[in-house]
Amino acid sequence: MSKKIFNIFIICIICIVPLIITPNRLDYYYQAKSYLIYALCLFTSIPFLFEFNKDYFSNKAIYYTIFVYIFILALSTIFSVNISQSIFGKIYRYEGFLTLICYLIIFIIASSKYIFSKVHLVYLFLSATVISIYGILQYFGYNIVKVDPIRSKWVKYVYSTIGNPNFLGSYLVLILPISIYCFIKSNKILNLLITCLLYTTLLLTNTRSAWIGFALSFLLLVIFSIKNKKDLKSLIFILLIIFSITLLINSYKNNALIKRFDSIVSDAKNASIDSTKSEYSGSTRIFIWKRTLKLIQNSPIIGYGPDTFDIVFMKNYKKDVNRLIGNIIIDKAHNEYLQIAYASGIPALITYLLFLIFAIIDAIKNINKNILIIPLLCSISGYLIQSFFNISVVSVAPVFWAFLGILCKFSKVKEFH
Repeated sequence: MSKKIFNIFIICIICIVPLIITPNRLDYYYQAKSYLIYALCLFTSIPFLFEFNKDYFSNKAIYYTIFVYIFILALSTIFSVNISQSIFGKIYRYEGFLTLICYLIIFIIASSKYIFSKVHLVYLFLSATVISIYGILQYFGYNIVKVDPIRSKWVKYVYSTIGNPNFLGSYLVLILPISIYCFIKSNKILNLLITCLLYTTLLLTNTRSAWIGFALSFLLLVIFSIKNKKDLKSLIFILLIIFSITLLINSYKNNALIKRFDSIVSDAKNASIDSTKSEYSGSTRIFIWKRTLKLIQNSPIIGYGPDTFDIVFMKNYKKDVNRLIGNIIIDKAHNEYLQIAYASGIPALITYLLFLIFAIIDAIKNINKNILIIPLLCSISGYLIQSFFNISVVSVAPVFWAFLGILCKFSKVKEFH
């Protein structure tokens, strides 16, 4: 019975949490998701603690870094510029200490208790299909849920149940390698149709960071598939399909995709130039990154506290924001790694990176033990790349941490060849 509880927990995190919307509230997209995550983690942690076994931690390096990371997060919260906000998170973000601990609980349970079943893929693709269809409907002006005040100014923005085009893009980066791999291995038309649907939605998000992340994950799939010539034929076919979808959508949008791709190069050139023009590169990310680095230099050891970016950044750079961007509040670093260094210090970032390195190396070492490692490794790698230009959010981060935990579980359990 307890095994079912843990599997249900992981399925809810991956498949249910991203779907949650609460219309007619101040916050449609994030608050309810965070509350559901709290509830799921609380109720599942109780049976987990009763069954706790030190054998869960077969790769001790991974788990040592987690507990060090938790200790640093606790310190940065205690010495935060706003303890209450660091514990519970900022409104519309909710990524305070409690949420970050929930992410780590999700990882620990997934990496120690999850048991794979093929029906889980059905649940995953069903959830992703609903999210993608809703996103495409939004592009054509059909909103099932009444548009909230924040998004009422957006025209043909695709954010679905995730709440933001950038976040929807990061979600799709996690799911697409899995659907592609399922098609490669099965050649089932349904898996191909799901891949086409997800990829179409990815393009419609107009999110360059997600495009870059997906490109890397697909490249990794190619590299892994080269070792198996049977996979290459299906991979080439899916590549042709993706290319065709890109051309069709670009034509429909009057070359908007090509222009968006070109802007990646132009922004990179502008960013290399020390001028005011570079401040606008990558949707003002360069402007934010430069100032975030200065803040990190002023508090490099324990940072300023989780989810307090708006307080410190606006206190120091409000005039610059108003002058160069407008009357808005900057509440994230738009780079997950800078965000960690800002919030909890450079030691926290180093610990987090070591944790990821240990997990990925362990997965690569055991890739021949379990073929399911391949799509998850591609998903996680794509997500980590897009994180250079994006932020963690309660709509998507739980899925990432669950996938990361499952990857570690597959690295130590021989389930499929």
